[in-house]
Formats: sequence, C-alpha cells, structure tokens
Amino acid sequence: MSFTKLDRTITTSSVMAEPAETFKVFIIFLAHTDPDGIARITAPFISAVGRLTLDSVHEAIKRL
Repeated sequence: MSFTKLDRTITTSSVMAEPAETFKVFIIFLAHTDPDGIARITAPFISAVGRLTLDSVHEAIKRL
C-alpha cells in the first residue's frame, strides 16, 4: 500500500479551481504515486476507477 501525504494547503491551491473531473484525476494520481514520485497508471485505468470517460481523463491530464 502506498501513502501520500496531503497538506491542508491544497484547499487554497489552484487545483481547487479546476473542474471536478480534473480534481478527481489529480486525487487518483496522488493515491497511486510511488515513493519515487511516479504514478505508474494509465488513462484507461484512471477512467475505470474514476468512472470517467476516457476523453475527460485526457482533458484533465492536459489541464494538470
């Protein structure tokens, strides 16, 4: 199991102004980040676990 520390300053960061789908993708990336800082996941995986369309995942990744 991986662990990602989440700081309260996220609530005042620019990611909070993003659409809900983008924020959801961001959280999925955080949850799957390895200790080396890399999230070894694919857009189809994010789509499946986030219950998002693949197009919305690709758009969210572009925004991030």
